[in-house]
Amino acid sequence: MFEELNRIAAMPDGQATTLPGRYYTDPAIYDREIADVLELGWHCVGAVGELPDVGDYLTLTLLGEPLIVVRSDDETVRVLSNVCRHRGMQVAEGAGNAAAFACPYHAWSYRNDGRLAAIPYVDDPWFDSSACALPTIACEVWNGFIYVNLSVDPKALVPQLSGLAVELANFESETFAYAHTGEEVWDTNWKCVIENFIEGYHLSVVHPSSLHHLTPTRLAKIGPSDEAFTSFWSYFPDDLPSRGPGAQGLVAENRQRSLLWVMFPTQLVSQNASFLASLNVFPEGVARTRIRWTVSAHPKCSDELIQGAVDMWDTVNEEDRVQLERLQVSLDSRAARNHAGPLVDEDKEGTIHRFHRHLASRLS
Repeated sequence: MFEELNRIAAMPDGQATTLPGRYYTDPAIYDREIADVLELGWHCVGAVGELPDVGDYLTLTLLGEPLIVVRSDDETVRVLSNVCRHRGMQVAEGAGNAAAFACPYHAWSYRNDGRLAAIPYVDDPWFDSSACALPTIACEVWNGFIYVNLSVDPKALVPQLSGLAVELANFESETFAYAHTGEEVWDTNWKCVIENFIEGYHLSVVHPSSLHHLTPTRLAKIGPSDEAFTSFWSYFPDDLPSRGPGAQGLVAENRQRSLLWVMFPTQLVSQNASFLASLNVFPEGVARTRIRWTVSAHPKCSDELIQGAVDMWDTVNEEDRVQLERLQVSLDSRAARNHAGPLVDEDKEGTIHRFHRHLASRLS
């Protein structure tokens, strides 16, 4: 099933090809990706700033698993299974603030650390109620983001990100303030979303008004990479003013460029001096992907600058969605199903080849 992926991953840099279209449309391939890549990986589910106060929570579904992300009474960010231990009903929906979650079916209630709090109309349960806590899902916080891993005993995330941490250090993005969350569904394969974000080749074509004047394709340069991530630098033209304040110790070069990176398998991030945007990718089917995106800003950014950044990302995401949904339709055509086209030079599309190598390492 993955012979072609392995062959493409083994190609030398600068001479690689795309994956054949069937890799984006075949349900059997998608099922293997779920089992061997996605369910074993760390996924960003949001920004820490979305949960500033004890009891703040949000709900979401990751790879079919309903989850509650909550700041519990001890101020720790936790991820709990959103499934009642009685009959399997979801105990929370939407987002808000709660000291406890009550199941709408039979009113079993749970504290915000997952412990069972009450069982109505039952004076002396025959079972061990202390064993009926909502299961806790592996969770880590890094760089202002919340990460979840659905596997039973995952490898710790933060030690894997030392190379990326070096590149981000002088941006001081952990000090950025959360500003906005958006969410939408794109009718395309999750890999299309990843590959689109991490290449600079499409910037001037797909985003002629929104991005070409800021980060034109001609100035894209491939960035650092290791087993956990890949990236490219998107430079601003010399005549473009620095975009906002930025950290006091930020090196001059980093005031005139953005680092766009994917933390494998599904977090997409754009980092520059003033803004940190994260597109968190939630695969929901072979041709359906939910995008939950956040924007954070340097503390000295004005409200006007922040709103401008949010509006820009709203526009850029919509422009990408339109093109990727068109792409998804044609990938299952006879012309594309078994065809692998050439990737262009490393600066423009080398990151796609690195992503394919990551997939091959997990799926071989």
